[in-house]
Amino acid sequence: PLVGGRTSAREAPDSAGLATAIDSALAAVYAPDQPGATVIVVRDGRVLLRKGYGLANVELNVAMRPEMVMALASLGKSFTAAGILKLAEQGKLSLRDDIRRFLPAYPTRGATITIEHLLTHTSGISALAETSDLRAAAVQDAKVIDVVGDWVRDLPPDAAPGEKWAYGNWDYSLLAAIVEQASGQSYAE
Repeated sequence: PLVGGRTSAREAPDSAGLATAIDSALAAVYAPDQPGATVIVVRDGRVLLRKGYGLANVELNVAMRPEMVMALASLGKSFTAAGILKLAEQGKLSLRDDIRRFLPAYPTRGATITIEHLLTHTSGISALAETSDLRAAAVQDAKVIDVVGDWVRDLPPDAAPGEKWAYGNWDYSLLAAIVEQASGQSYAE
């Protein structure tokens, strides 16, 4: 709520108060001897709080530090899904689109795999495709479209599209390639 055109002090603490409140809350959640997290709080372009809590490595008792580089791992799936949904909102694709609209050479073996199948982990793509992700990690500067397809060409599907749910990274690798194709930009862009 606004008071006199400005956010009230009660609702928006000063920067120091905000940083102290967040620091206290995180310190209460992340014990110094347990797995931790890092945080950065920025307000109006100024860093108010940048700190590590808990441990980065419990076995070796390594404290979490804010300058540590973290692996995003499956958090990237959220960004990929958001990119797909943004492109759908812009009318550049539909969740019902066959993936061959954007990846015409992808070996679907005559099945119709939709973007929605990829988003919901119901594509039926072979779980053996997961081993291909290790190769993709070495191809940092290539467009995703340049590294998909060949690795799974000879793998039979595990199920028909939409038939069963199976969590996998490969569906989201293909979605990243679709983001590139539909947007005309690299995934990083």
